[in-house]
Amino acid sequence: MKSIIQCLQQKSNGLLESPTGTGKTLCILCATLGWLDHKRLDSLRQLVDTNGKQLLSSATKTLNGWQLKDQMPQILYSSRTHSQLSQACKELKRTSYKSFKSVVIGSREQLCINPDVTKLDTMSAKNQTCRYKTARNMCQYYRNYEQKVERSLEYSAGQVFDIEDLVRFGKSNTCCPYYAAHYIQKSASLVFMPYNYVLDPNIRHRNKLDVKHSVVIFDEGHNIERMCEESVSTELRSHSFAVVIKYMDQLLEKLRDLNENKYEGSDDKELSELDVVAVVKLKNFVCDLEMAMDSMVKSEKSLKITHQTPVIFSILEKAGLEVQTIQALMKTMDELVMLITSSGESGSPQGMAMSAAFNSLKEFVEKLIPIGVTTAEAYQSHKEDFIKKYKIFSEKGVEAEDDKTNFWNKQSSPDSWILHVWCMSPSVGAKALLDLGIHNMVITSGTLAPINSFEAEMDIKFNVKLQNNHIIGDNQLSIINICQSRDKVVLTSKYDNRDNMEYYRALGQTLIEILRAVPKGVL
Repeated sequence: MKSIIQCLQQKSNGLLESPTGTGKTLCILCATLGWLDHKRLDSLRQLVDTNGKQLLSSATKTLNGWQLKDQMPQILYSSRTHSQLSQACKELKRTSYKSFKSVVIGSREQLCINPDVTKLDTMSAKNQTCRYKTARNMCQYYRNYEQKVERSLEYSAGQVFDIEDLVRFGKSNTCCPYYAAHYIQKSASLVFMPYNYVLDPNIRHRNKLDVKHSVVIFDEGHNIERMCEESVSTELRSHSFAVVIKYMDQLLEKLRDLNENKYEGSDDKELSELDVVAVVKLKNFVCDLEMAMDSMVKSEKSLKITHQTPVIFSILEKAGLEVQTIQALMKTMDELVMLITSSGESGSPQGMAMSAAFNSLKEFVEKLIPIGVTTAEAYQSHKEDFIKKYKIFSEKGVEAEDDKTNFWNKQSSPDSWILHVWCMSPSVGAKALLDLGIHNMVITSGTLAPINSFEAEMDIKFNVKLQNNHIIGDNQLSIINICQSRDKVVLTSKYDNRDNMEYYRALGQTLIEILRAVPKGVL
């Protein structure tokens, strides 16, 4: 707790290692909220001491009582899974800090309670149908959700809301738990979310997550290096181009008919709001990009090949992508995705294919040239760093990832391909987060050792480091290898054994017997 407070007070990044079972989660939550409480009280005292009359104009009444307008740091607590986040919520509810407004951010898969959405099979279908219904105010749970949250939570005894609390609240108040969570998050002291919600720039953008001034904590962070790499890696499949170009051809035909007063569809109002010139520019860019990438992949004889990293920028430049034009192209893509959503096709295989293809292409371009790169100098610097830390790999003859997103190309083809863009350094994702102006970053885990090499790979200065010894001594340890069950079934987890139900039964029975035999419980 002392090390965490030191990190917070000095705005220093921290690497804190403490063995499993030593109460890390509770220490993190109590130390950070205690520091935040102290910081708020100090700010209030300064206001009163300076000019008591200004207090009312410098504070604002919120769900959480009096809260300074001057932005206080928000604590973003992230872990790998939602089950770990739920456990952290339970821990927080047992402390005196349960009065601090806290919320878990989850997906529609976990939070949506609209039967028309929950009955759908895929996550993509649920997302698109939700957006369609909310855009047209067709969801009873979405209507006036802000007022429902304010009215209900003002009288709520507890201020810590996990997934179960949000769903229960939504059902009893006919209020959308998904949007309620995001509404509460705006004024929450503590927000729980998985790693990728914080690290992935596309997810941050979709959730409108502003991390500036936030305290970012990665608990159970022994996998954070891989997560940092994955968050800024991407891939693009050839069939995405086919879907996007097919849709844009159809769209331009509709726009031509609309201009000639021949269009008979019901979405004429939405179509008339599109910039035809922008749509044509986007189509030209997509066609040129497909041609250049197709040529690069097919020029190689091998089915799998590693390409020179600089070639990807040559392809983008050949397709006419410039720093000055990228935002306009991405804006047009967003408008077309919204058009697909508002058309009512969002839950159909065709609508899902179109939305997925546009989003895939948009993510691919934005991972190659991030939103913050807006000048020629910044582009050149980004390009040089990218070439050092990324690998480009392609595969030919691959099948579509999902038939639902491969609507126009049901059959796999020898000409189909996938291009992987892999980040090989966790420093890229970590530094991108720091560049957003966060207060500081704290990584905790039971296993960060060797801590110096961990710091070197992250390529970030961690001024506060802690490595606690375990309270269990070496003389209390006994390492036993159990090779087979009581029924002589060999306990091996090799790949060939993954579908062997006899193995699973033997493993389960062995665990049950161990649990019965070990005195005073297990961890």
